[in-house]
Amino acid sequence: MEAAHIISEKEGGSDDADNGIPVCFDCHQEIGSYNDDHPKGNKFRPEELKARRDRLYNLVETGVIYAQVVAERARAGGHGKEMPKFPKESKPPAPSGEAIRFLKALLSSDGAMSGVARKLSLLNEQDRAYVLDELVRKATEDGKLIPVIGEIVRTPTFPRSEAILVAEQIVRAMTLYGDVPSKADFLSAFPSDILGSVYEGLRLAFFEDIISIVKRDQFHEVNKIVPPFVEHVEAIPEQLYQDYVLALLDQARSGAYTGAPAAKKALEVLPDDVAKAGILAVDKEFLTWNRMEEDAKKFVTRFGHLGRPSQQKLFRDYLNLSQVDFWKKYSTDD
Repeated sequence: MEAAHIISEKEGGSDDADNGIPVCFDCHQEIGSYNDDHPKGNKFRPEELKARRDRLYNLVETGVIYAQVVAERARAGGHGKEMPKFPKESKPPAPSGEAIRFLKALLSSDGAMSGVARKLSLLNEQDRAYVLDELVRKATEDGKLIPVIGEIVRTPTFPRSEAILVAEQIVRAMTLYGDVPSKADFLSAFPSDILGSVYEGLRLAFFEDIISIVKRDQFHEVNKIVPPFVEHVEAIPEQLYQDYVLALLDQARSGAYTGAPAAKKALEVLPDDVAKAGILAVDKEFLTWNRMEEDAKKFVTRFGHLGRPSQQKLFRDYLNLSQVDFWKKYSTDD
């Protein structure tokens, strides 16, 4: 097997994993033989090669390929015979002394080492993988490493596919057992476009956790996490838009000295699709309890037009009636 470029280097293809495909020697020759000007021949376009590659990766990851090989070997061995054993998985090569010393320097640098990504690029591929794996593994135990990893993935020359993989590893760890300061450090260190490319299931669990922290409004927590959190609105899954907006409205009336101002600012610049999800949740009960809240009034004024037609009269009364008149009109006996 060989690692082939899907789009050749000559045509500007990159060396990252997204442009690579594992092929046998013969297929390596075939996928490079397509001639767009010739009516015959192989028609393997980059999109088709990636689709086929990804389907095969999925078969491997789900165990389908392994099961087929086991079944085939069992059939070949005949009935009643012991299942053929697979060779033990080979251990990855040990890191070089250079990689071990570099990692040790990183771990003792208090996050102050400059040009980490450029220095990391001086190592070979196996040593880079070792250093990155160790940094990610230790990041949830030592918060000073998160900005170091953030600097690495923000470097333009660092492969985007690797940056997303690193982000997924950290998001999973942070969701399962990261504390609030670590989560805040992660949100501060990682770019929103990378976080937004993380598998949606992971983002759902992670951002649900962050929203729950905001809602419980413990000042020592929200003062740390709200300012970096609101910078990642584009990475929040659509299923959480409504919860996000309602959490911001609650936080805006909080007494948290950095959490509340950050929430107020975020409410002023909400994307329309996010704001719409929030405005659809605003009912008479919400407006009755928030009658005197200036940020709720600003929110309804700015985004009320995104609501349902049935909400428009409620919004107009909320903005125009006095507190007593609104309460008399919309309150229930309860």
